[in-house]
Amino acid sequence: MKHGVPQGGILSPTLFSMFMNDIQTIVPKGVYGTMYADDMAIWATEEYTGTAQARLQLALDALRMWTEKWLMKINPEKTTFTTFTLSTKSQTVHLKIGDHQLREEQSPTYLGVTFDKRLTWKAQTDKCQERGILRTGLLRRLAGTQWGADMKVLKTVYTGYVRPVLEYGSSARNTTAKSNQQKVEKVQNQSLRIITEGLKSTPILKMETITGLQSLEERREIKILTQRQKYKAMPNCVLNRKLKDTNKGRLKRNSFCKYYRILESKNKELTGLDSLETVLHYSSVPPYEMHTLPKIVKEIENIGAKAQLSEREIMGFTNKHLDRKYPIGEWIRIYTDGSATDAVRNGGGGVYATLPDGTTLERSFACGRRCTKYKAETEAIKEALNMVNNKISKTSKVVILSDARSVLQTLENTKDTELDTVTVRKKLLDLMARVGELTLQWIP
Repeated sequence: MKHGVPQGGILSPTLFSMFMNDIQTIVPKGVYGTMYADDMAIWATEEYTGTAQARLQLALDALRMWTEKWLMKINPEKTTFTTFTLSTKSQTVHLKIGDHQLREEQSPTYLGVTFDKRLTWKAQTDKCQERGILRTGLLRRLAGTQWGADMKVLKTVYTGYVRPVLEYGSSARNTTAKSNQQKVEKVQNQSLRIITEGLKSTPILKMETITGLQSLEERREIKILTQRQKYKAMPNCVLNRKLKDTNKGRLKRNSFCKYYRILESKNKELTGLDSLETVLHYSSVPPYEMHTLPKIVKEIENIGAKAQLSEREIMGFTNKHLDRKYPIGEWIRIYTDGSATDAVRNGGGGVYATLPDGTTLERSFACGRRCTKYKAETEAIKEALNMVNNKISKTSKVVILSDARSVLQTLENTKDTELDTVTVRKKLLDLMARVGELTLQWIP
């Protein structure tokens, strides 16, 4: 090959990224750019259209020279431009790549998101609604008498097949009108009725509670808050700088920055996030050392999934197991628990520890109104590790007792790279290096 990289080669994506790395450095001042693989977008924001046109033309000329130098070619047929403005006046813009006049597009699509000239997001919302309605047809067929799928199957299909198209780009289009947001919310409500076999008169909140599904509005708010934290971790991002700007702006329409500040004021539990350290990597422990995790026991003898036992019998078998494996005089026993309203909101946790000398420690805490039961269980284990931090020595034996088998299974799965899971796993490894023995034990 004289130039380029082989299609499907293992090193091809890396080599291509290195090759393209300097292309944005040639973009002139006043023009911004972003890239995803071989798709590039450049833009200029100016008071006058003519100034923006002049800046972009300089950028296009510089890009054409770069591609000619490095034996690449811009596809002029696929390259378009759009003038975003709230002005009702007609805007005349002419942009060229070499001798080719670029085509103006009223509703361009970039990375699957459709824009419109006034940034109302109506076109993208309509597209999400249309695709969602088409995919809801599969739910109906599965729920029909021919298939008779149960609620668990229907919920899985909805969350994996229907909801993703409804939420695509939702953190970006949060500024759209309420009427547009309601279009996609109606598709979810329709899906909820199919999953629960509910009637039109069935309250939406009741169906959300039965299925354990959050409203799209609440999920959208979580995505916005998450996106905000991502921007804060990227000092060179344009929105990182804009989020620090306290200027309210002259437009009445809400921007992403304004909308985030509204959400921040509603969620007081987020106060203090600015002091968190930037996470540079999931864990300081390399994957090949993850097998050094403490012992995780997910069973108790005589208590099986299908065992028909009374509560007294379960308690008896559990206490017998604990006394045999973790005697009170030798082990630090830490009991953890978490709970949440309807398992999806207003979560909280508690920790109770008994030390070998007979003293006890206990603590309870709230995790915020967006905290699920699973999250609360995870936070309880984290809090337990913090609580005994100054009560241990090299000879200490520590057992963490939790009824959250799903959390223990996740911790055991070293392929799971969720930030909460990795944080707990790292704390466990840190504690394990400072004690004689550490075990996580499931109890009913």
